[in-house]
Amino acid sequence: MLSNDYDEVVGRLKMDDVEELENKQLKKLFISCPMHGRTKEAIEKSMDKMHKIAEIYFDQKLEVLNHEIDVFDDWQYEMIVLSKNLKNLYEADYFIGIGPNYKWFNCKAEWEIAHYYAIPKAQVEIDCIAPDVCEKYGNF
Repeated sequence: MLSNDYDEVVGRLKMDDVEELENKQLKKLFISCPMHGRTKEAIEKSMDKMHKIAEIYFDQKLEVLNHEIDVFDDWQYEMIVLSKNLKNLYEADYFIGIGPNYKWFNCKAEWEIAHYYAIPKAQVEIDCIAPDVCEKYGNF
């Protein structure tokens, strides 16, 4: 009899743990990734790398916020993409980007806004996550 009670209690504890994990929401990650002049596939590949790096850096599973991925060569259209992405930044618990040292205006603006609102940040080098950018534009 004792073993049946024990098994039942352990089973209930395991179910409680599972329910608790299911109810626990993942922290949200904002990814700031260079897009201008890149293919959608290259952008998505960079964002996947950045997501994995952020999970290691922040030591937890993270949900990526919806991000406007758009392929464009028009610098004026860049502002439209930036405004769409900034609408998601307010939900971010964490931020990963290439930092303010590069000449990518959108990435620089997103970094500065995340910094202003004290969102924990991780910075990655552009050649690690977007080698196609370095090939096309060189080191800047």
